[in-house]
This record gives sequence, C-alpha cells and structure tokens, in this order.
Amino acid sequence: MSLQDFVHNYEMESLQLGITARRDVTMRMTEFFPSPEDDGLSSSFQATSQALAARRAAENLKRDKRPGATLVLAGNTREGFHHRLRNIQLLALANALHKSNVPDLVGLDLRCNNLGEHEDSASQDDAENGGDDEEEEARDEREYLLETASSLGRLLQPSPSYPCQITELNLQGNRLGSESCRLLCTALDAAGSASPLRRL
Repeated sequence: MSLQDFVHNYEMESLQLGITARRDVTMRMTEFFPSPEDDGLSSSFQATSQALAARRAAENLKRDKRPGATLVLAGNTREGFHHRLRNIQLLALANALHKSNVPDLVGLDLRCNNLGEHEDSASQDDAENGGDDEEEEARDEREYLLETASSLGRLLQPSPSYPCQITELNLQGNRLGSESCRLLCTALDAAGSASPLRRL
C-alpha cells in the first residue's frame, strides 16, 4: 500500500459522504509511508536488478526496526485548534484507514475534537469562534453520530483482510455519549483478545 493508494481511498470515502478530504490529514499520513526516492525507481536506468533487490531488502530491514507511530489529529494543538475533526470527517478517515492497511500505525490521538453525540454544543462553539467551513457546518450530521463509533470499533477489530495494529486510542475531551461508548465497547468485546488495543 502506498501513500497514493491511501489518499485515493480517503478522497473517495470523503466524496461518498459529500465532504472534501482534509489536507492536513493527508500531510500527516506521509510519515507512515516510505518516500518515493527510497524505492529506487528514480534511477532505474542506472541500477541493476541486484542493486534494486539489495535496496528493497535494506528498506524492509529498516522498516522492521522502525517503531510504530501515532497519528495525531488533536484539536488542542496549534494546527488543529480551528480545524477540529467532526464525526463525518472521522467516519471518512476511519473507513480509509480500514481499507488501506497503513503500515506502522499503532495509535490514534483524537483528543479535544468535535466528536460524539453531543454535537449541538460543539456547533455552537464553532459558530461563536467563526468556523471556517460554513458550508460544511450547515450540513445536518446527526445521522453520522453513531456511525462514527461503529467505524472506530471496526478499526479496532483485526480481520483476515485488516491486521489491526492500533494499541492506543485517545478520545479524551470529546463529547462521547453513552450510545457511542456502548458501540465502542461492543466492538472491543467482539474482538476479544485479538485486538491489540491496550489503552483507550
């Protein structure tokens, strides 16, 4: 799986929901994929097949040694403060992550965003702060409130086509209600000991 494949999946999931893919999410995903110059294709005319094989073997060895990373989309950071993640945006991201099998993704930091069932007060906060995405803010997203928890739960369940590696999920500071928590707990219970999640 390459970065282009992930971006394609993310854009398609966003389009299906009627929103645009967030550029900051795409930029943060670049650290999970090897850079294009690492695959040796830029100098393919000069390199022999043996040299390419050696590069790929070295790259695989380096990738095996590299510890996993956390995707940080926290709403209380300088970059994310005015662009907090909403339910519908997280739904698109979770579906894209589920389809893409992102290497070395071991954690999701989604603290202090506008996620959960209690979105009425969140949209009031955005209106007071003068939200940038007025067109998207006007959209009725109530139908996606519980789907967000379901898609996060699916993201934490390993399957034959999706080997879950997420060991940490930070949802602190979001307005998750009882129904969202129940759906997440049901998904974790269904995964049982197969889920690598150790910290929620």
